[in-house]
Amino acid sequence: MLLGLAIAAVVGFANGFITLVFNIPSFIATLGMLFMVRSLTVVLTGGFPPLLSSELPIGIFTQFVGPAGILRVSFIWFAVVALIAGAMLGGSNFGNWIRATGGFLDAAKSMGVPVWRVKMSCFVICSMLAGFAGTIQVFRLGSALPSIGDGLELQAVAAAVIGGTALTGGVGTVLGAIVGALLIRVIDNGLVMSQVDANWFKFAVGGLTIFAVVANSWLRWTARRIKVEG
Repeated sequence: MLLGLAIAAVVGFANGFITLVFNIPSFIATLGMLFMVRSLTVVLTGGFPPLLSSELPIGIFTQFVGPAGILRVSFIWFAVVALIAGAMLGGSNFGNWIRATGGFLDAAKSMGVPVWRVKMSCFVICSMLAGFAGTIQVFRLGSALPSIGDGLELQAVAAAVIGGTALTGGVGTVLGAIVGALLIRVIDNGLVMSQVDANWFKFAVGGLTIFAVVANSWLRWTARRIKVEG
């Protein structure tokens, strides 16, 4: 598991290096790396994912806990990571540096913020957290399926946008991203329970994402107008 997280950190470092050195959009760099790594996993496994040994102590990530086993331990890990990330983003100098770098790079640089190191750290942290989540998912299924995360990358972007994160950077909270992710899952489960065709799920998520982007743009435009008029 530690080796897997180390590999994830290397992938994040490569994403950051390509993005910062060649000054290309981070979405393009990470999307290209996604295709490369996903293809590499299929090649290495030969299309036949290995099964995990039953002797692995994976219960600390997958077993049910609480009254009547209502929660998985993975949810507790999720809550702990969310609390740490929220505290870092909202109550530390590093969190202020992240917002400043994402909001206005040149201004942050002129204020002495080490923008290169900040962005590189964000790439590495994001990649390691993705690797950690993927590892827990592998433990739950008992096998390393290369296609396990197909389509989830776009749902992750949608969850962040729906939760109020600005694609232009500098605006967003951990709580907002969590709310966005929960809302997507509620829509998914709600359609199933309502016996609505499951193919409407992507339509609903796409429409909600567009609405969130338009709403964020309108709010920023309104705030600028009020500031100018004031």
